[in-house]
Amino acid sequence: MARHREALPADRLAHLVTRWSALARALAGIGRRTLPIYVVHMPLLALLHPALVNVISQSGPAAQAVLAAAEPAVLTAVVVALCLFVHRILPPEWIFDLPRSSTGRGVASR
Repeated sequence: MARHREALPADRLAHLVTRWSALARALAGIGRRTLPIYVVHMPLLALLHPALVNVISQSGPAAQAVLAAAEPAVLTAVVVALCLFVHRILPPEWIFDLPRSSTGRGVASR
């Protein structure tokens, strides 16, 4: 019988990744750049869904096949662009900064 190697727990893997500074910096950079997409994408999808569901449902079978193939990639690009646009026009303290405590200090500074 083949022996299976045990998977590394996530906390151990995260600890190992932080030891490689170049990789840690790269992952932190990705995290900073994707925060607006993470925060804004669900409300945008909630707004887009009602508009798209009727169009797709009322299309013929051939159009539905094309939409089923193209819609995920197109919608992903549109949602990412809209998320970055919203991030650019909204004041950052609305949803992208840590909340302030009653003392005026940020939550992270406690």
